Amino acid sequence: MTSFDELKAGFMTVAPKFGLTSDFVAKYWEDRYLYHARKQDFKGRLRLKTIYKTYPTGRKRVPEKPELVFKTYNDGTTKPSQATLDEMKAKAQEITKNAKTDSAKLLAICKWNDTVAVYKTDDEKWGKVEFWSSPFDIWQELKEKGHYEDDCDGFSVFILQIGLLAGIPEDRLFVRCGMAQAFGKKEGHANILFDNYPDSHFYAEGSFFPKDCFRRWGQLGLQSTRYPDTWFLFNAKGSFTL
Repeated sequence: MTSFDELKAGFMTVAPKFGLTSDFVAKYWEDRYLYHARKQDFKGRLRLKTIYKTYPTGRKRVPEKPELVFKTYNDGTTKPSQATLDEMKAKAQEITKNAKTDSAKLLAICKWNDTVAVYKTDDEKWGKVEFWSSPFDIWQELKEKGHYEDDCDGFSVFILQIGLLAGIPEDRLFVRCGMAQAFGKKEGHANILFDNYPDSHFYAEGSFFPKDCFRRWGQLGLQSTRYPDTWFLFNAKGSFTL
């Protein structure tokens, strides 16, 4: 992954060609440093603050903590059976059997998801502006149809759940919610943020140009302009902001 210093060095090399003054260059990199310093500690790890962010999952009349999508089905009460978890774990292990690292496991899962997921908006499927599917409901639909239909948040929570069952530690996988932009398209989006310990974090995709992400695996880091603004993160145990 390209480091901050490498990016700075590259910018400093080309800046004179565009007539950029030294004061401009210094101010630019000071701003960039401060922007990322607020989000990372001195070792480049994310500074995460626990929050009580709620999100309208659609399962209840009132919003709930977004990580609760990993706890129940969409009726809000039924926990997944051990048989369901065993089935999903067997599939997760099958998908990742040739992967030697957590990063390779996640890539295998994302590529597999790309073959079984069909994009459909929440309004089209649920008649709601926003609805966060449970990964267990997605699994049941996948079993019945051979594919499942959802949008970016459904893709993300499902990828995360399969990743957990494949053995990726829960504190290395996050659903990231914020803006995404690429190839002239900009929109609110949910995708995966992966903690590539001991290196830096990088983004993984389910629906926003996923094949381009596969080709550039590990290169879309925290400094990527593709993800200019992060609203909040959550994983299977908590909600966070940067």
